Amino acid sequence: MSQRIMFICCNMLFLNHEKDFRDRGSEFVIMKAFIDWHKKYIEWWKKKLKISNYGIVWISFIKGLIIGLLIYHFFIK
Repeated sequence: MSQRIMFICCNMLFLNHEKDFRDRGSEFVIMKAFIDWHKKYIEWWKKKLKISNYGIVWISFIKGLIIGLLIYHFFIK
């Protein structure tokens, strides 16, 4: 009995989530446009700096490390 109730609840949650996703069509379009813009921006930087995807990953890692250390130093410590 409890498995059946759990199955029904999971299906209801899934249907509600799917309905919400369909209702938010304009938000999905905006997010897709942002992602496309971001990809073009990354490609622009790659060409400007003449580096590979691996170089971009290292730059992102170092930038995150520096920001994390600054946050730790000024707000947590």
